[in-house]
Amino acid sequence: MRTLFGISIIAVALVITSWSVEPTVGKTPTVSVDPLGLMASTTNLPQAHYKDYSTIY
Repeated sequence: MRTLFGISIIAVALVITSWSVEPTVGKTPTVSVDPLGLMASTTNLPQAHYKDYSTIY
C-alpha cells in the first residue's frame, strides 16, 4: 500500500513538473500570419445580417 502511494505521489509530481515546463519551450512561431493580407485577399464573403431585437421606449 505504501509503495502504491509513493508511486502515485511521484507520478503526480512528474505530471505537474512536465506540464508546467512544456509551455515555455518553443514559444516563437516559425510562420507568421499577416492579418492585413488575409483580409485583403478574401473575396465573395457573405454579408452578416443582424436582427435588432432592442426595445424602443
